[in-house]
Amino acid sequence: MIRVRHRSSCPLRWADLDLLGHVNNVRYADYLRVGRDDLLRASGIDPDPTSLPVRRHELTFLAPLMFSREPVVVESWFADRSERGAVVEHEILGGGSDPVVHLRARTFLGDAAPGSAPVVVRSAADRHYALQVRAGDLDVTGAASDVAFVEFFQEARIGFFDRIMRDGLERGKVRWVVAQTDIDYLRPVLNRPAAYDCFTRLARVGNKSLTVESVIRDETGADHATARVVLVVFDPVANRSVEPPPGYRALLETFVAPS
Repeated sequence: MIRVRHRSSCPLRWADLDLLGHVNNVRYADYLRVGRDDLLRASGIDPDPTSLPVRRHELTFLAPLMFSREPVVVESWFADRSERGAVVEHEILGGGSDPVVHLRARTFLGDAAPGSAPVVVRSAADRHYALQVRAGDLDVTGAASDVAFVEFFQEARIGFFDRIMRDGLERGKVRWVVAQTDIDYLRPVLNRPAAYDCFTRLARVGNKSLTVESVIRDETGADHATARVVLVVFDPVANRSVEPPPGYRALLETFVAPS
């Protein structure tokens, strides 16, 4: 299969930035959607998510992306394609003269098989986040968009770490950035009065990283989406990953929980 790269551009907004002045990890999924929809249209495929829904995202963050007046470049191409599904790969490059690849990603659409099982996270009160869907989270299907799920899991993850910090980890002692995000989309999440349950667990602590797993679940016990996110300790001055301060890793390990 000939893999022709389709190039799209997406302007940055000040609201795209996080506390470090980097583009927030959620916004990358927004840029990918621009590139994906452009690729599908250029290939004669209707990007309507009702006919070709997202099944899985795999996002690998390679280098921080700072604000620029120049739009970012999204290169997208088909790694696999059939009548009922597709696997799209992407690279996001900085705007203007920036040749750096800031993110690589893979998106599974329609009947494309992701090839890996969603994570398993049990319900537990100390891991709970009440997810209230907003009207702005919805796409043309009337359900939450694939981009919104990245934000849902970020909010639940922040809430989870807020609880850990209250239990002994000093707020702001280290800076964490997202290195990898894998999301499996299982069932639609709708805008409704009742909140969904999102449960998060700390699955692993490495020398410079940690792995967080989450699930969005309804009151029947059905899972709607799961995520596995790897974060690394980041030094904004040296602009690289580093080891946490002495004792920090050992303290984090006490919060590692079974699935």
